[in-house]
Amino acid sequence: LLGAGGFGEVWLARHSFIPNPRAVKFCTDPLVRTKLTSHEGKVIARVMGQGHHPNVVPLVDAVLDGETPWLMYEYVGGGCLT
Repeated sequence: LLGAGGFGEVWLARHSFIPNPRAVKFCTDPLVRTKLTSHEGKVIARVMGQGHHPNVVPLVDAVLDGETPWLMYEYVGGGCLT
């Protein structure tokens, strides 16, 4: 567990054949989940389609259907943004 907040929880994930770890953000709040699945999905698709930007952590994958939607980002270590 890397952190938790209003959106849900963020976990560090590693896979045996993917060399770099990922940060996976799980949406556990029901109100946020409704907004995410109804509106943010279009925004996420647009962001993913824009390609790489040097000041934005890349969104690698997203699954917005199901009981717990999640977003997967490249992991950037170094501490809390606050």
